[in-house]
Amino acid sequence: RPSALEVLRAASERGGGAAGKLSLSSATAEQLEQLDGIGPTLARRIVAARDRGVLRSLDDLAQVEGIGD
Repeated sequence: RPSALEVLRAASERGGGAAGKLSLSSATAEQLEQLDGIGPTLARRIVAARDRGVLRSLDDLAQVEGIGD
């Protein structure tokens, strides 16, 4: 099973599903939850980190609790 970081990287780089590429800079928690391995808590943490300016690149996702652990 891929890690949450791998799932998010793939969604950002190749497309998040039928709707196409998922933008981590604008995705809602609900959109993130549609990805395998991303539940409501992790989706909220990702959005909160993005809103605080912590996420400047995909590598910064490792700073989100539950991803980089």
